[in-house]
Amino acid sequence: MRCPHCGRADIPDGAKFCIDCGASVPRRSSGGSVVRPRVSKSSLIIDYDDVVPRRQRPRARMAALAGLGVAVVGVGAWLTLSSLGASPPADLPAPPPRAAPAAPPIDSTPAPQPRAPESARAAPGLLSLNSVPWGSVSIDGRAVGNTPVLDLRIAPGAHRVRVQRPGFEPYERVISVVAGRRLRITDISLAKQRR
Repeated sequence: MRCPHCGRADIPDGAKFCIDCGASVPRRSSGGSVVRPRVSKSSLIIDYDDVVPRRQRPRARMAALAGLGVAVVGVGAWLTLSSLGASPPADLPAPPPRAAPAAPPIDSTPAPQPRAPESARAAPGLLSLNSVPWGSVSIDGRAVGNTPVLDLRIAPGAHRVRVQRPGFEPYERVISVVAGRRLRITDISLAKQRR
């Protein structure tokens, strides 16, 4: 059989549509003449027997899946950020007090014991710091971890803070910690090293 629309000649007998162009192929009677159905202007014949409908995903399902994905990512980000401060603060031991040289006793009475400085007995201060990009933090030459550092207990007084990362210029600063107070340094921006 031949397609009247595109001319394809090898359409199997009994086919209702052309494989190439999709045009309707007229049926032939056993005598070879074309059988044309009676169609009035008001009637429409649509034959879907040979056409496999394409499965289309509903937009509502796609929107729901996208919303679910956004919700999962949001909850994951919230859990990650909220757990940053959940770990107990690390304790940083106070530096050993510097004792003044003892004067030789003038008389035979024993010398009074030197008292620890007032700041050594006071409550520790808290240090929180962050840098962009993250870096390794050391305080007075001791490594304490990576940024962000949250509520690190530190003895009152002056301390040298250093934040470093390979490929970046180190950040170094002397800070003064007050007993029982929180010190936050969040504006640290590590600059790339010049070659």
